[in-house]
Formats: sequence, C-alpha cells, structure tokens
Amino acid sequence: MNNYIRFFEAYKAPFILESIYVYCYKDLNCFAYKKDDTVLIGFQNIDTNKCKRDAINLYKNNYSKYYNEFNDFLSKADNLSKQYVLNKELKKLIKLFISFLNYYRWTEFFYTDHVFNDIDSKIQESMPSLKNSARKYLNRFFNGKNSYINQIVKEMDNQDINYLTVNEIFNNKLTIDNKMKSKRDNDHLLYNTDKIVLKSSKKYLNIEESFKENNIIKGLVASKGNIKGKAFVLNADFSNYDELDKLIDEMPTDSILVTETTAPDIIRACHKSIGIITNQGGIASHAAIISRELKIPCIVGTQNATKIIKTGDIITMNGSTGEISIE
Repeated sequence: MNNYIRFFEAYKAPFILESIYVYCYKDLNCFAYKKDDTVLIGFQNIDTNKCKRDAINLYKNNYSKYYNEFNDFLSKADNLSKQYVLNKELKKLIKLFISFLNYYRWTEFFYTDHVFNDIDSKIQESMPSLKNSARKYLNRFFNGKNSYINQIVKEMDNQDINYLTVNEIFNNKLTIDNKMKSKRDNDHLLYNTDKIVLKSSKKYLNIEESFKENNIIKGLVASKGNIKGKAFVLNADFSNYDELDKLIDEMPTDSILVTETTAPDIIRACHKSIGIITNQGGIASHAAIISRELKIPCIVGTQNATKIIKTGDIITMNGSTGEISIE
C-alpha cells in the first residue's frame, strides 16, 4: 500500500457507505480507511491505463447509449427508492444504489480526466446537467436525516443496517452483535475474493501519514485565474448536511470557498465565492464545471486543503501552477 489514489473523505459516514463503495469499486482495488471519525475511500495500485481505455471506449464510442440509459435511470430512481423504503425492501434499495454507482462512476475524475479535453464539445456540454442530476440523487440517498437510507432504517426499526456489508444484506443477514459493530467502527475495509475483509490499522501505517497536516497545497487547475482573498472552509458531510443552508448563510460574499467537493446542494456557496478549492475531483468535476461557468478560478484534487486552510485565512490561488499559499 505504498501508493494509492485518494477518492474522497467523509466525516461520520455510516459503515454501509464504506461497504457499498468498496463493493462497487472492487475492480479498482478500492479500500476504506478510518482515522477517528473520518473515512477515506481510496484505491490501491489503481490501473490507470485500464481506466483510460475504458473511458475512451465509453466517451468516444458509446456515450449516447450511456447518456440515455443513465437519464432514464435517474427519471425513475426517486420513485423506486421511495417505494422500496415504504415496502421495507432493503435489498432492492441497495441494489438500486449499486446500479446508480455503476452509471455514476463514469463521471469520476479517474475516468474523465483521461478524455475530457479530447471528447466532442457536445459531450462536454451535456455532462454538467447529467452529473448535477446524478449528484442530487446521491445526496438524497445518503445525506441528512430524511435520506433514503435513514428512512429505511427508521421504517424497519433496525439500526444494524448502518453496520451491514452488501453481502450480508443480499443474504438477508440483517443483525450483528455489538462486538462486530465495534470492529467495524475501527477497522479498515478491503474487498478480496468476493468477501469483505477487515484489517487492523497496523497494516496501514503509511496511509496514516496522509492524514498528517503539511504546508504544501497543490492541485489541478480546473479554471484559470490568480486571486487573493479570505478563505471560507465549508465541511458539508453526513454530520451537518441538514444545516447546510445555515452554514452557507454564514459564508461572507467574495470568499474563497474551500471544501471537500462541491455539489448542487451548495451551489449558493459557489455563487458567493470568488474562487473554489476542493480536496477531490478533476477537470470534469462539479466544482470545475461550475467555476468555469462563473468565470472564477478553481483548483481541484488538492487532497488536503480543508485540513490545512482555516476559515478567515488569507490565501492566494495560482491559476497557472495549481499552488495555494497561506499568508
């Protein structure tokens, strides 16, 4: 595990989220690593050449089919989710979300960054609306007290759901003991030979280094421009999703927005900002797209910006090099 690619981090994410992502991205050697209340989802030794080949095949040869199928899926996803929640059909709900990720994955940076600048401009123009619709559904599924996953936990009166693996749900094993809950609160996830494997932290000391703060902030330039201003760090996650409107209200106009990632749910914060910095994402990410529309600088994929930059810091964004400095 000397080399890995960071996918995203989530604060106080339920174990079921880890299990779903590790399950869905097992072909890319996905893992989940825990540090206190933060979960890092990443990839071990990802095959970037395979990602590039697959992305070229989709975006250059099969995009119309993909686009139409994904749009059709999204048009039905909410109604199906609500139906499965009311009928307490947990297995169907999880399978639906896995189907969603099998479409949504092709919008992620480890695919799109290989092809975005080379694909037809009409495809580039169609991607933002598709990704926005998809991201809204993703947030409705997992985020907030009224998310579909929280609704079905309530309907079934079974908190154990948040601690289950995908395979356990598929096999109708819907309860686990407190000892296993504790283990799943503290260990890391791999997917190996069709089985979820828990590993102790001793196996991952090199990942521990990535959580340590350092003073180097550099990312990928997604929208050019040099700017200096006050930072506003917006940590929008599972722990505070229902308070997003209040948090955005507190954001001063003309701030530089620093966040894990942007999404339609925080579009108002994007409009209040004079620049955007994200931990994750690529040149086709939501932050990249919205910043180009707003004609403001954007640096994505920094991995650690929210760990180093504090609200109120005076920062400078270099839209040529992707470097961010703090005064």
